[in-house]
Amino acid sequence: MEYRPLTDHQKGGISEAIVTTHRYEMYDVFGEWAVDDLREHEGEPVTASDDVRVRQRELEKWDKRLAGDDDEYTWMPDCRYEVTVLTRQTDLGDGEKLRMGPPSYNYLFEVKTGQYGSLKRDQRDVMEAIEAAEDRIIPVRVRVDVSKLPDKYGIHFTRIHGRH
Repeated sequence: MEYRPLTDHQKGGISEAIVTTHRYEMYDVFGEWAVDDLREHEGEPVTASDDVRVRQRELEKWDKRLAGDDDEYTWMPDCRYEVTVLTRQTDLGDGEKLRMGPPSYNYLFEVKTGQYGSLKRDQRDVMEAIEAAEDRIIPVRVRVDVSKLPDKYGIHFTRIHGRH
């Protein structure tokens, strides 16, 4: 067997795999962060991960956006997670509940690896333009630290821009 050092590109691929292929663990990890984010930035009455449902969804290619100095850029997120608020319900009896909350929130992830992985200018510009223009679409940088694999990894979510 031949051993080779991991390249930065390969480490990035490992980080994306952690975020995109192990979705049930991501539901828990991201769900906890999303509760705080929705309460703080969107004014949602959520206090625990039981108040939301997190699901991975198919990606869409976002249209070209004017960003920065009126330059046109296209950004393809690494993945998309939908967070539905479950706390706004009315009990109809017989165990039936009518959900009266707002539409779900879509979190678009750009995964970066390590302490120094940063967004490219065009990525940041498009992410900011999407957040400013689209209701309930929230671009997020996800920083994954793979330096302690195979035993553990670190993950940190950051909203690109504050809405309010």
